[in-house]
Amino acid sequence: MDEIGLTNTSEEEKVAYNKIVEKINQYGEIRDKVIELALSKFISSIIANSIEKIKNVAKEIADGNLNIEIELESTDEIWELENSFLEMTKNLGTYINEISNILGSIANGELSRSTSESYKGDFIKIKEYLDNILISLNDTFYEIKEATAQVGGGSQQVSQTSQSLSSGSYRTS
Repeated sequence: MDEIGLTNTSEEEKVAYNKIVEKINQYGEIRDKVIELALSKFISSIIANSIEKIKNVAKEIADGNLNIEIELESTDEIWELENSFLEMTKNLGTYINEISNILGSIANGELSRSTSESYKGDFIKIKEYLDNILISLNDTFYEIKEATAQVGGGSQQVSQTSQSLSSGSYRTS
């Protein structure tokens, strides 16, 4: 106790001083716990808000809405999750947009379209099947065109033959 100048004090004063120091230390510990609690509450609310935004985005995607804007506000794991959701919605939107455009073209009789986007993962099969449908439709319509041309040529021959037969029977009568 010499370092704080209590060498000439009574034992009661020393005990009182120690009690005061002990109380100050207890208040400091309480203060530290309050600060820890406030910081943890603040951090958990930031995380909860980010998770709530991601949950809402997931619900929008589940409801079929892919035109979603996500505001990326941090650079931690939550940000990576938000960024992954953003990339997923962009990819899904791109796939759906291209598939819709191609199907619209097919419905309008335009079969010269093909897929041009880069598909990933399980979506590669959809791209392959869509391209195969377009190839099959083009092949089928080409065969129909060829068959129509052959039928047209055959009908001209039948017409010419019937005209020849008709003029031959007219002459013999």
